[in-house]
Amino acid sequence: MNIGYADFRLLCGVDDAEEWVPWMSVRGDGVYVKVPPAGLLASEAAALSAHPTGNLSEPALRFPCTLSELQVFLEESADFDCIDAFVMAKWVQDHTKKRDKVGAPIGGTERTTLLVIIAALCRSASINTRDRGAAGRIAALTDELGAPVSEDTLRRVLAQIPDALESRMK
Repeated sequence: MNIGYADFRLLCGVDDAEEWVPWMSVRGDGVYVKVPPAGLLASEAAALSAHPTGNLSEPALRFPCTLSELQVFLEESADFDCIDAFVMAKWVQDHTKKRDKVGAPIGGTERTTLLVIIAALCRSASINTRDRGAAGRIAALTDELGAPVSEDTLRRVLAQIPDALESRMK
């Protein structure tokens, strides 16, 4: 899961991007360490201007970032308590749902498109989807790929191809 500008503002409760914390600002491409104000002791200025690369013109945390990068950044900058656990939990839930759509049921048009693609790939591999043994040949290919699909499942899928092709051909 990647965290962008809007996610960071939500998770860290950033109301004022320029004054999130006195020594940092949040911009579209990341979190920047500000140049310390004049009049500070050298040790104070050094502490406030600590930066992973030492270059204050680069973001100390670049967006998008991973959760791990965010955690390290907040721990190193002593700002870890800015995250509300409930806001984070909801954010993770919402982003997990988005990621889980890969396993969600597909619609009719998408199913037809995928079946046509399978038919085209089978033709390219000289596999006639109506021939006996086609499911076995494809099952062997999925095994080689490291993502096995059973012959029974492949038979059910291959049986849908003629209707899919018919609906697409004009």
